[in-house]
Amino acid sequence: LFASAFRARAPFICSVDVPSFPSSQNLPSVPPRIGMYGNPSDVCILAGSGGDHLTEEVCGLLGVPSTSCTHKKSDGGEFHIAINESIRGRDAHIIQSTCHPVNDNIIELSLIVSALRRASAERVIAVVPYYGYGRQTRKMRSREPISAADVATILEDQGLDQIITVDLQHGQIAGFFSPRCSLDNLSVIPAVARFFWKRGLRDPVVRT
Repeated sequence: LFASAFRARAPFICSVDVPSFPSSQNLPSVPPRIGMYGNPSDVCILAGSGGDHLTEEVCGLLGVPSTSCTHKKSDGGEFHIAINESIRGRDAHIIQSTCHPVNDNIIELSLIVSALRRASAERVIAVVPYYGYGRQTRKMRSREPISAADVATILEDQGLDQIITVDLQHGQIAGFFSPRCSLDNLSVIPAVARFFWKRGLRDPVVRT
């Protein structure tokens, strides 16, 4: 799903057949083909602590290396972020899910966005499979925050240009971002339907 989204954003990676539901092992290495819009060195994909395995699979499907990024947590609980390659003038993609530990992953993502902005990235795109605080989209009582909107503000204020996520709990989260930062809410329903169809099941029962 995410590899297809990257292909749509990177026209120079073309004619790559992305298989459905790849195994985490023995991923195919697909050599990218250079087109009129750029070259493979323009692709910049970084992994946060919450996206290491997904980044490995996406880069394996696209046939490009991931960009080296150091993220460490000190004994005092503080994060240290360092981008180990030049990303000046490039579109930078961060793969980071804000699942448990939610607060740590959100702070780490915001620091990576800040580091990329300070390193003169052309655009910064976050791939967030799970949007933390996505259920808290309104005030249930007085004197409560709208946490989903506050997370959007934190990320956008750091300089995020676009966020790609999957099946948001509430679609109105897209409205918490200003027009300067677009949100793409992908659906896994076609991929799941294709998964069951290829298995040739008869009268399957799907329980969620």
